[in-house]
Amino acid sequence: MAEPKFDIQTEGFTQLTVSGGSTTWRTTDTLKTKVVASNSFTLVISNLQAGMSGTLYVNITSGTSTITLSTGKTNRGAGRIDTLSAGHYIFCFEYDGTNFFWNMAKYA
Repeated sequence: MAEPKFDIQTEGFTQLTVSGGSTTWRTTDTLKTKVVASNSFTLVISNLQAGMSGTLYVNITSGTSTITLSTGKTNRGAGRIDTLSAGHYIFCFEYDGTNFFWNMAKYA
């Protein structure tokens, strides 16, 4: 049986650009954003308030990449999101004022 294919809809997501190994997500502008990357990068998330939640779509075009967070922590206590292989990822977060709590789904 063939694996199902998913059509990931990212209309309404704001495109972020990785420059110099980092990108900034201003949560006052949007809570839905997308990044296309081929290398590791630092994700700066600004203007956060306790209780905020958001969605991050990441397309790793080749190789592997690590997303490092500049503020807060992932749900495992590290300041990074796991090393990701090429593919499409959807991350949803909840922020409690100190820490991030992340959920991730990978789509081939």
